[in-house]
Amino acid sequence: MDLDVSGMSPISSRWLLYSMDLDVSGVSPIGSRWLLYSMDLDVSGVSPISSRWLLYSMDLDVSGTSPISSRWLLYSMDLDVAGVSSISSRGLLYSMDLDVSGVSPIRNRWLLYSMDLDV
Repeated sequence: MDLDVSGMSPISSRWLLYSMDLDVSGVSPIGSRWLLYSMDLDVSGVSPISSRWLLYSMDLDVSGTSPISSRWLLYSMDLDVAGVSSISSRGLLYSMDLDVSGVSPIRNRWLLYSMDLDV
């Protein structure tokens, strides 16, 4: 659905698609991490180093790390990474922040649409 959205580059659309798909039921956090490795590390325009930081940004919801500190880590590590557009960086930021407790997966998806697709 996201890969043909007008106004979105293939790279940023791909990140949006991954951010929505990596939380599917039946895929463990470890499995999601390996999917991220296998799908994202070869994205054109994203170097292996920046891909590694993107991987870390999605894995920052570890125990002992608050959502606020995760958000600041995401800002500090990803938003200045070469090869990552501001649109895709923003999408990654939103995809991390939408996993807050009390917000259903369906609502998360619509929030992702409403915030990322009009940038």
